[in-house]
Amino acid sequence: MQKTEIGDSNLHSAQNVKDKAIKSMKWSVLFELMPKIIVPITTLIFVKILLPEDFGIMTIATIFVGLAGTFQDFGLAKALVREIENKEESADVVFWSNVVLSAVIYFLIFISAPLISLFFKEPRLTDVLRVLCLEIVVSSLIAVQYAILQRDFKFKKIFLSGIGFVVAPIFITVPLAILHFGVWALVLGSLSGYVVQAIILWVQSDWRPKFRFSIPVAKKIFNFGAWVTAESFILWLLSYGDSGAIGYFLDVKDVGIYYIGLTFITLIFGTMFNPILSVAYSSFSKLQNSPDDLRNFFVRSSHLLAILCIPMGAGLILTAFPVYTIFFQNNWAGIQVVIALLAAVQMVAWLVGISPTLYRAIGRPDINFKIGVASLFFYIPAYIYFAQFGLFIFCVGRLLVAIGTDIIHLVVMNRVLKIHPRYLFDITKIPLLAVIPMSILVYFAVNFSGSFLGWLGALKLLGIIVLGAGVYAGALYLISKEYFKQSFSLFLKIIR
Repeated sequence: MQKTEIGDSNLHSAQNVKDKAIKSMKWSVLFELMPKIIVPITTLIFVKILLPEDFGIMTIATIFVGLAGTFQDFGLAKALVREIENKEESADVVFWSNVVLSAVIYFLIFISAPLISLFFKEPRLTDVLRVLCLEIVVSSLIAVQYAILQRDFKFKKIFLSGIGFVVAPIFITVPLAILHFGVWALVLGSLSGYVVQAIILWVQSDWRPKFRFSIPVAKKIFNFGAWVTAESFILWLLSYGDSGAIGYFLDVKDVGIYYIGLTFITLIFGTMFNPILSVAYSSFSKLQNSPDDLRNFFVRSSHLLAILCIPMGAGLILTAFPVYTIFFQNNWAGIQVVIALLAAVQMVAWLVGISPTLYRAIGRPDINFKIGVASLFFYIPAYIYFAQFGLFIFCVGRLLVAIGTDIIHLVVMNRVLKIHPRYLFDITKIPLLAVIPMSILVYFAVNFSGSFLGWLGALKLLGIIVLGAGVYAGALYLISKEYFKQSFSLFLKIIR
């Protein structure tokens, strides 16, 4: 009888967790999407009133904020989320550990800021680093509150704090930028976001730290955090290695142009494909015990990505100059080439962009970590080598690196799921044929239709995009009606 009661209790507990997770899902999704959409858009607005050098200095400073954050948190907040026993003691351990670590790391950055500034040959970086890295101190004060709210599925409260984090910088940065504060408009705006988020989380959370520190609990949490930190450090190297190399071998203006070009391209591709990845993850998870169905759905999903990313990449390459004319000022000359090359990088990357989602769904997140470690051996040397020859050559190098990463994923997919690499040829051959007439039309429309200045230029570019998309869809239909119908049907299933 006792076993039955325990079993019923466990079943009820599992169902309760499931119900909470479902109710929290919309707030979690909104919290994830909000900064990914709003931040790039506001950044492109700031481009109109700030210089590439301002964004370059801010980007380099952010590299070190990201590195500091990796070691300051040490994965402790993630450990707290999964902690079942000793919840209160664990929370105190995480809070005081974060506070001490953040203070030590901030002190190290404060005294080393002049050396970092000398390394990147930018005197203004010293003061910017010392102020911007206060973010890690503020973050240490809210890590526990955030983790507890996340553990208790209170994502609505997290979302509200996220609004403050995203919106506050707009009200600080815009007026300061108009008043010609330059990079400090970005620095103070970013810092204000952390401060506002901290205030909201402290108000919403009932938890308050106690003056205690359990050594046994700390050992357990730090053992888990060490692995999380190792993975975060690999991700930091992959995320910021490109900007660091450009900052060292070139200058802060090149860093700014590269960062904004990457932000623009990532916004376009991410807005289109991230929702598809969310749906694919759920589908892969349900099919993980049916290898044949899993392989089939993976190929079909990859086929949809190819149908979308190939014309998007080709279109951005061909319209890079009109985009520059409409969205950027003369101070940003050269960004059109960066946009074109990074569009090619994203196009190549998204051909296998669904693979990491598959590895996580089948319970093999270690594959992504191993690929990340393996990638370092050619990512970082490639960044260092190509950055010496200018921004254009660096972006060409990025394209070569993306192709190399595709090859790694094809090899891994063949070994893990027995999917032959030729599937990539099968899913791209028809889109590549269909993109040819589209590219010809867009090329002539861009180069022989006059200026793209002002609102008329924007409307003209929109018309070219719509016409190009129509020609591409028509070409797909003419090449293979069945292929077109299958692709359209799969797209409708996913967006529903």
